[in-house]
Amino acid sequence: MKRQIVMITGASRGIGAAIARKLAQTKRYHFIFIAHHQLGKLTDIATSIRQEDPSCQVQTYLTDFANPTAIHSLWENMQKDFVLPDILINNAGISHIGLLQEMSPLQMQTLLQTNLQSVLELCRLCVPHMIHQTHQRSNAKAFDSHLPHSFAPACAILNISSVWGQYGASCETIYSATKGGLNAFTKALAKELAPSHIPVNALACGMVDTQMNACLNDQERKEICDQIPFGREATCEEVATMVSLLLQAPAYLTGQIITMDGGWI
Repeated sequence: MKRQIVMITGASRGIGAAIARKLAQTKRYHFIFIAHHQLGKLTDIATSIRQEDPSCQVQTYLTDFANPTAIHSLWENMQKDFVLPDILINNAGISHIGLLQEMSPLQMQTLLQTNLQSVLELCRLCVPHMIHQTHQRSNAKAFDSHLPHSFAPACAILNISSVWGQYGASCETIYSATKGGLNAFTKALAKELAPSHIPVNALACGMVDTQMNACLNDQERKEICDQIPFGREATCEEVATMVSLLLQAPAYLTGQIITMDGGWI
C-alpha cells in the first residue's frame, strides 16, 4: 500500500511529537516535520522513527510561523525537495495568559499570525496539491477494480484547536479568538473541499499536559483538574491516539469540531 505523506507542524515537542510517534507506529505514512526552532529535537524524533522503520521517509524543516515570508520559503523548499503533504496536521501554536489591555500590539499580532494566519496560509498552499492527489486516486480506482477501496481519505486536513475556541477564556482572549477563528475556518473549508472528498476537521482539546501549561503552578493545575470530571489533564499520547483514529475515519466525517476534554466543558 502506498504510504501517505503527513505534515505535522509543531512536531518537536508535546502534542506534535506524540502525534509523530503514534502515526509512525502504524507504518502507513511518510512524514514532513516542521518546527519553529529546536532542529535537534526534530532530528532526534526523525532518527528514532527511521531506526524503528527504515522504509519510512522523514523530512525536517524549520520555519517561523509568525512570519508569512518564512512560510512561503518553507513551501518553496518542500517543492524543491519534491515532498508535499497528503495530510496536513496544523498543530503549531503559542499561548499568552494576561489581561487584554496589558498585551502589546506585537504580542497580539504574533499570536494571531502563529495560531491562525499560518494555518490559513498553509492550507491555501496545500489545497491544490491535495485536490490533484484525490482526483488521481479516484480516477485510478475507477479504472482498476483490483485496487483496494478504503473509506479513509486520500487527503485530509486536521487542525488542533482548543475548547477555548468554543467557549472563551478570561485572560486568554486573543488565544481564544485564534482558536475560534480556526474552528470557523475548519467548518468553512470543509464545505469547500467536500466535493473533492477531502475532510477538514478540528480536535478541540481541553487541558493537556504540555509545556504550554508549564506556566501554571501545582496549585493552579490542581484547581483546574478538580473541575474536570475525569479528574486529570489529558496526556499528549491520548491526543495523538485520537488524531490517529480521525485520520482513518471515513471522509464523510468533515466540518466537525471534536471536543476532547474529559467532560470538562
